[in-house]
Amino acid sequence: MTMFDRKRRETFLTDKITGYLDRKAPPRSLGAQAQANEMASLVRCFMRFAPKDGYEDWWPNFEDRLDEDAKTRAWPTAGEIKAAAMAITGPSSRRIAEGNEFDPLDVNAKRMHAGERVSDGYLYGRLSVELVASGKVSEAQMRRYRAAFIFWLKDTYDEPIALAKVAEFEARHAAAEAAAHEPLEPRALPKPQPKIVPRHEWDGAA
Repeated sequence: MTMFDRKRRETFLTDKITGYLDRKAPPRSLGAQAQANEMASLVRCFMRFAPKDGYEDWWPNFEDRLDEDAKTRAWPTAGEIKAAAMAITGPSSRRIAEGNEFDPLDVNAKRMHAGERVSDGYLYGRLSVELVASGKVSEAQMRRYRAAFIFWLKDTYDEPIALAKVAEFEARHAAAEAAAHEPLEPRALPKPQPKIVPRHEWDGAA
């Protein structure tokens, strides 16, 4: 991983986890400085257990797991962050729900139908492509959610920063769509080579 890749990973994951904590209630018993120290500690814990690669697709699954396991609207503990991160081994950990198994696509589709907030990973990127392809969410509904998300970005950040984030999300989604529609080339199997056994003068001798 290059220095640029490390910086990009750090920026992406830090933005995600601090944004998540901003939506939760900090411990009431802590003062402002103690809350800042606690947040920094949780971010460090999170960064230790987040993957080095595939973190953009990994984050929505982690966020879902953390929300599903949460008992309150308060900040998670370091132990809860560690447990959620270790439970999500990577973006490929999503499985089709059977019985009481957990299917993030189904859960987030239901959230969107109910008008609830979902992670940006389900609006842009591979998971968004899968969500629409599954038929659980329509293209029109996805466009409405993206429009609301872009409005939120512009309301939250300065316009240049918001536009840069939108461009990054759209580029990620374009790459995911291209990958999803890329034809799989059949893999040519190697042809077996006949094994030639050298003939000796004594072969066939009486």
